[in-house]
Amino acid sequence: MAAFTWPSQEVVDLADGVVAILQGDGEAGVSNAGIVSQDGHALVVDTFMFPEMAGGLVTELSRRNVRTRHPSTTASWPH
Repeated sequence: MAAFTWPSQEVVDLADGVVAILQGDGEAGVSNAGIVSQDGHALVVDTFMFPEMAGGLVTELSRRNVRTRHPSTTASWPH
């Protein structure tokens, strides 16, 4: 059995401080995420299905100087 590999990710800048992270080719079970950031803070929308999928998200937050040490105390399920 072949080892599983996660789909590739693409970071797309939509506007100043607004980013989409697209994953895969739209296969079932593959999610995308969004980031709205300003002044070192961010709103993250749909943070991916598995922790292994979130590595690119965390990298992108760090690249944009967003603090990732303090977890949110608020959650929303927009689906």
